[in-house]
Amino acid sequence: MDGLKIRRPCKKCKHRCYLPTEEVHLHILKNGFVPNYFEWTRHGEPLISSSSRSAEVGTGVVGSDVLGGPYCMTDNVCDTENPYVQMVFDAVGSSIQPNLGSAEEEPNLDASNFFDLLSAADQELWPGCDNMTQLGSVAQILNIKSEGHISDRSLNEILSGYNDSLPTDNNMVDSFYEMKKLLRGLGLAVEKIDCCRLGCMIFWGDDVELMSCKFCNQSRFKPANSNRKQKLVPWKRMYYFPITPRLQRLYSSDVTTSHMRWHNEHEQTDGVINHPSDSIAWKHFDDIHPYFASGSRNVRLGLSTDGFQPFGQSGQQYSSWPIILIPYNLPPWMCMKEAYMFLTVIVPGPKNPKQGIDVFLQPLISELLQLWEVGVLTYDVSLKQNFMMSAALMWTVSDFPAYAMLSVWSTAKKLACPYCGNDSDAFYLANGCKISWFDNHRKFLLPNHPFRRNKQRFLKNKVVLAPPPRNRSGEDILQEIEELGLMKVIEVEAEEVNSIISKNFGWRKRSIFWDLPYWKTNIISHNLDVMHIEKNIFDNIFNTILNIEGRSKDNAKSRADLQLYCKRNELDRDSRTGKYPKACYTLDKRQKEVLCDWLKNIKFPDGYVSNLARCVDMRKFKLFGMKSHDCHVFMQRLMPVAFRELLPSKVWEAITELSLFFKNLTSSEITIADMEKLEGEISVIICKLEGIFPPSFFDIMEHLSVHLAHEAKLAGPIQYRWMYPFERYLLYEEWLRELMPHITQNDINKEVEKHFPSWFKTYASQNPIENNFISDVAKGPLRTVKSYPVYFINGFKYHTQSHGNNRATTNSGVSIKGELMDYYGKITEILEIEYPALPIKHCVLCKCEWFDPTPNVGIKVDCAYNLVEINQRRRLANFEPFVLAMQATRVYYLPFPSLRRDKMDWLVVCKVKPKGIVCSNQNTCTNISHQCQRTIN
Repeated sequence: MDGLKIRRPCKKCKHRCYLPTEEVHLHILKNGFVPNYFEWTRHGEPLISSSSRSAEVGTGVVGSDVLGGPYCMTDNVCDTENPYVQMVFDAVGSSIQPNLGSAEEEPNLDASNFFDLLSAADQELWPGCDNMTQLGSVAQILNIKSEGHISDRSLNEILSGYNDSLPTDNNMVDSFYEMKKLLRGLGLAVEKIDCCRLGCMIFWGDDVELMSCKFCNQSRFKPANSNRKQKLVPWKRMYYFPITPRLQRLYSSDVTTSHMRWHNEHEQTDGVINHPSDSIAWKHFDDIHPYFASGSRNVRLGLSTDGFQPFGQSGQQYSSWPIILIPYNLPPWMCMKEAYMFLTVIVPGPKNPKQGIDVFLQPLISELLQLWEVGVLTYDVSLKQNFMMSAALMWTVSDFPAYAMLSVWSTAKKLACPYCGNDSDAFYLANGCKISWFDNHRKFLLPNHPFRRNKQRFLKNKVVLAPPPRNRSGEDILQEIEELGLMKVIEVEAEEVNSIISKNFGWRKRSIFWDLPYWKTNIISHNLDVMHIEKNIFDNIFNTILNIEGRSKDNAKSRADLQLYCKRNELDRDSRTGKYPKACYTLDKRQKEVLCDWLKNIKFPDGYVSNLARCVDMRKFKLFGMKSHDCHVFMQRLMPVAFRELLPSKVWEAITELSLFFKNLTSSEITIADMEKLEGEISVIICKLEGIFPPSFFDIMEHLSVHLAHEAKLAGPIQYRWMYPFERYLLYEEWLRELMPHITQNDINKEVEKHFPSWFKTYASQNPIENNFISDVAKGPLRTVKSYPVYFINGFKYHTQSHGNNRATTNSGVSIKGELMDYYGKITEILEIEYPALPIKHCVLCKCEWFDPTPNVGIKVDCAYNLVEINQRRRLANFEPFVLAMQATRVYYLPFPSLRRDKMDWLVVCKVKPKGIVCSNQNTCTNISHQCQRTIN
């Protein structure tokens, strides 16, 4: 610093240059602030000495020359600008505390690895190279290897050529083996545990020395070659990644440590659930275990598993089952993200472990038990405190087949529903020869609902007066299992005992999760997967309506069952022709063609859904290859539009109500009252569907939808999103009212649009304005503007209408929320204007073509089914083309698949949620991606 100029602490300059303060400010805005610069020693702030730091914390350790410089291990934030030094501290955390006292000792193995890594992080790639270190170069090359799927041999050849191009005195490693050796200290521990060939047991704990399986007597190792001595190779091996060090690392990094307390520190609103920490299940656990709840840094976990085929569909049939843990302490914008999903167990194949999955969960349950009863000493880098961290498993999340594996409740046959249990009314169809859950939902209705006494709409002459099944607590379930005498699969003779008991009951064994002392206190232990349930229901509805051969629920056998169980004479077989008449819920050939043609031609925003046109078979009039997310979008967004003009009103209304149920269920913010309302609505919706579709239509998936709202009320919402407010010109309106007391609001609006810019400029020049930003804006923008065909802002990607004409996706639809109504239009031009004076201020405007918002003329709103339609031929009369991009919400427009001409001019509005944006109930939004990005084509 020379009094007039200061060093530039931006990412590009890194303190190397001196400039005036205003220009430094501009450089920081353009290039970003230099990372890890917390003590401004290069701008006059005194350096905190090592002794004072150690005295401040007590347990801190300051490295000497062996670390390559003064790195403080107390706050886990190094004073260097090197990001790879920070990476080493984040990875190792505070667990390394070598003795640097008067007595000289060799560092232990962990400390030695830590020092090697830290030295590599600060070691120049060659003398004089100030922009790349040894660790940085190795990390970048390994990232390229991973992203490009480069083989080990190819990487060694690349390194050989790369080293030849470097100076002879370089410090670059020369092989992939040396790279792994250097980075070994950053990795996590892994336990390789031998398994029985048939999956009966693992050779772990007390059984680690056994040479054969204690259940089936299969040998632990493959037969060795008797001619030469060789290492014993096990038949099967599982991998276990301990969870404790990874949970400790969440508190060792400045990126995550403060967020791990968010669940306890964020503001909550009564009755509103934005996060699992707001849910009934979380609060119930806190009430039962107050000591655990008193520690805000104790971790709540969720467990998930699913089958995985590493060799793909066309390769060897091999099913591996990864088990993943998710910490729920993190806030919505971090929770459930890939970086915080911890792979814990890899259950080996080649077959599905089914009920034997508990065998492979033993190490995890043992570690969770240790974390609950004892805890582990952990260092919180944000508070600079050591504390005993505990952890608890809240629940599991899985699809329905894996639900049976984890909960040990049989999800097949008549007792498939884990909530109804023995109170199920499912039955076998005489002709269809499968289980039907038809007429199993009237018991969930209100006691005086007319459907309960209806003898025509459901099973013949049946009246339902029974109440819904009682929800069982964890204590009730555990007591039932103990009374039955079920055993854990890891116990000797368990298979024989459990097979006899499970013939007449839904339970198959005693789950290993009951070894956790708190498991019985969870009011929800296993979650039903909404995604797969929604997909299966969509498949049933769509395939039945399009009457897809082999997949439709409406066939000759189902009609025979319908005639046997129900009174629907209009669908009986014609005695003269021997054929069944067309049902009201199926489409004819012409209607199928219209629907498939509509699906093939509609456009969606980028990243919203996959290309549905590729899933349409115009020859057989069916859909194929749709993923779960495609079904999710179709179910919630397209279903009400697709069938409105093609199906009778009573069929369309029931299907649309089911679509709205799933849409409301997956809202970003839910309330207990809303979920209780949905609990009552879904039973009525299913009963309406039972009056339309045959009994064969109703399998277990349709039935499980009755329990989804109850689970959401207990465990919290499915997704998290956001919203953003804006404030307008209040000052100018006050001046107009003082000047003309009798002016109307309509005249004020006209004056604001016409004269505000010139008035504001004059007002700012004649009156002192302390805010420099407002003063600069009052002078007006520069005369030149930049135009873009594509623009990213607030999580949305926008295209101009001309740019998207020839594309397979559409991103030009836009909506603005007005005081009395919403306005809808299409973007014709995107402009970026700049205002003079430092710092440079940008403003993005969208020039739009607005549709006419006149009710019933330009816009129609169906409040019952949340449908908004706009007339594409009518435009807004007033000339108000521009809108701030930050105010806009992206929408897309769908035409109706219809045989009638009166719907040709009308489009349905579908709103889009932004990606990477999370909004809380305090109306504060967090953007986890870049806020604004421009694209020039």
